Amino acid sequence: MNNLALFRTPSESIAYLRGAFFSGVSCVANFARNRKTLSMYPTKHKEWAGTRFQLRPFAAGVTTEHLHLYGCLARRSGAIQIEYQMKGALDRICWQSISQAKERCHELWRHTCFELFFGIKGDSTYWEVNLSPSGCWNVYYFTDYRTGMREERAVGQPVCHVVRDGDFLSLICILDFNGLIDDCFDLEVGISSVLQTVAGTTSYWALDHHGREPDFHNRKGFSVVLPGAEEFNHE
Repeated sequence: MNNLALFRTPSESIAYLRGAFFSGVSCVANFARNRKTLSMYPTKHKEWAGTRFQLRPFAAGVTTEHLHLYGCLARRSGAIQIEYQMKGALDRICWQSISQAKERCHELWRHTCFELFFGIKGDSTYWEVNLSPSGCWNVYYFTDYRTGMREERAVGQPVCHVVRDGDFLSLICILDFNGLIDDCFDLEVGISSVLQTVAGTTSYWALDHHGREPDFHNRKGFSVVLPGAEEFNHE
C-alpha cells in the first residue's frame, strides 16, 4: 500500500499555494473535471516567468513506459521555485514514509528523490538540491565536477508542498538562496529524478542524458538557463 500522505485535495492545494506562496506562482496544476488530465500554464506575472520541462528516463523499462515526469521552473530575486509532476503508475513507485521533522538527510538519492542542480554560467562550482516527497531534503556545494562536496548551510529549509491524487503527484518547492548568488548572474540548471520501484528497480530521469551511465552532475545536462537581472521587480 502506498504510504505517501495526502496533505490536501488538488483544489485545496491550489488555493493554499496561491495564498501561502509568493504571489504570481509561475505554474500551477490545472485539473480537468475528472482530475485525470493535467495541463500547465505560465503566469503573466513578470517576476515568475516559468519554464516548462519534461524529464526522460535513461533507459526504457516496464515502469518508465507507464510514467510521465514533467514540471515547471521559475526564478525570482534570491529564490528558485520548481514543481515536479508525475502522472501514471504511481503505485509501482516506492515512497518513503513521511518525516515530521522535515530535516536535512544524506543520500536521499538512494531512494525516490527529486533533484535540482544549478550553477553560475561560466563557473565550475555548482549546487545539488535533493528533495524527497517524504519531506526530507538537503543542499550540497561542489567546487567542480563531483569535487569538494560539502553541505551548503547557507541555504535553509525549502518551502515544499506535496499533493497526491490517484495517478497524479505534484511536489512544489521554493528554495531561498538569498545572499548565496547575486541576482545579476545567469544560472544554468539541471533537473532530474531517481525513482525506486516496489520491485526494487531504479530508474534515472533527467532533461538530457550524456554518457554511457546516468550522470546528473554532467554540466552538459544543465540545459535550462534562468537569466539574471540587475533588479527583480516586486509588485
